[in-house]
Amino acid sequence: MFSTLIDFPAYSAVVGGVIALPCNVTPPSYDDGVSLVLWYRDDTGNPIYSVDARTTHLDNAKHFSATEILGTRGVFNITYPMAYMRINPVKANDGGEYRCRVDFRRARTVNRILKLNVIVPVSKVVVFDDAGNRISDIAGPFNEDSSVNLTCDSEGGNPPPVVKWWRGSSIADESYFTTPKGLIRNVIQLPKLSRDDLMMVLTCQASNTNLTVPASQTIAIDLNLKPKEVRIITPAHNMSAGDRVELVCQSSGSRPPAKIQWWKGSTQVDSSGESASDDGSVTTNFLAFVPSVDDNGKRLSCSATNLQFPDFQLQDNWTLNVLYAPLLSLILGASIQHQEILEGSDVYFECNIQANPAVSEIGWLYNEQPLSSESSAGIQVRNNSLFIRRIGAKAHRGKYQCFAVNSQGRGESEVVNLKVQCKSA
Repeated sequence: MFSTLIDFPAYSAVVGGVIALPCNVTPPSYDDGVSLVLWYRDDTGNPIYSVDARTTHLDNAKHFSATEILGTRGVFNITYPMAYMRINPVKANDGGEYRCRVDFRRARTVNRILKLNVIVPVSKVVVFDDAGNRISDIAGPFNEDSSVNLTCDSEGGNPPPVVKWWRGSSIADESYFTTPKGLIRNVIQLPKLSRDDLMMVLTCQASNTNLTVPASQTIAIDLNLKPKEVRIITPAHNMSAGDRVELVCQSSGSRPPAKIQWWKGSTQVDSSGESASDDGSVTTNFLAFVPSVDDNGKRLSCSATNLQFPDFQLQDNWTLNVLYAPLLSLILGASIQHQEILEGSDVYFECNIQANPAVSEIGWLYNEQPLSSESSAGIQVRNNSLFIRRIGAKAHRGKYQCFAVNSQGRGESEVVNLKVQCKSA
């Protein structure tokens, strides 16, 4: 008998899967038949599977499988024109060159050779950050503006897999290399992360075949974000000294929520409460504030910080406009000591006024009665000054006081009790 050799293409199977290796057992003529089918693998001298039809029809032939190689995993399914050696499940060592030998009763023997490539899929991929921390779902949080490297290691797999990083449906990085330990590694660089990258989804995939779903690990990037805005949302308005007002400051964009502080000048002021939005991105802080006269013109500010960014701060501020009734003080001219005023001396009073807003009326009182200019008596009143010419011991001694009025009320100075000494005879 002559032998004919026919080459078949290579086939691929995945460990744990099923493969059907074809072998044509159709006789070349209708009056011929198959007497023997033998399967060999690589250089094994003995068949790994045989079908003996020498004394019967092929459909009724006895099947024998080499226990140490295929055992019950191998079954030769006889169909026409093509029969198949079915291996289930495929093992890693099933790969190699297979030869199906078909002996016919009359025609010459046919050998059909094919190659089986067994693919060992990737067992898993593992993702690490720069510090070597393993990441299973959320990476970070990393600081805004920082640069981060994420490492994806592929374990197992034959042939070696291709390892890629994906951002959504786009490839983000497809460069990879083999480590000294035999791992296939892809390191993706994320330069200068921005708030647009918050919860960015990245997927590392490792695949060495299109017969299976790639091994993958999907993670999201968590970020610490600087405050984006801070402002005192209470409309700017005038305040009256001694009246309680509630001021509201709001910061947005910080992650975790911003720390809000109130300041009067360089002095921190305790807030009265705080709340945050459900997602933590907006923080609202309240200040119960009772302004004093001394606060007028001072700067009231609200600052927002994130403790993860100690050198970054946003601030909004007001210049306080505190309204108050006039505050007055009455003084004599610098060269006069009222305890020693002699009859016939000239006396000058000055009324010092501090008020916001400006006063609309200034007046003088003498013994609690209104006092106005009277040239015959030597009295001259000019707004916040009072001049008495040639003071008399009886005519001008008594209690002097000034007053002023603005929209916040009326204020009066202290009382100066003027004593006049008579001249010696």
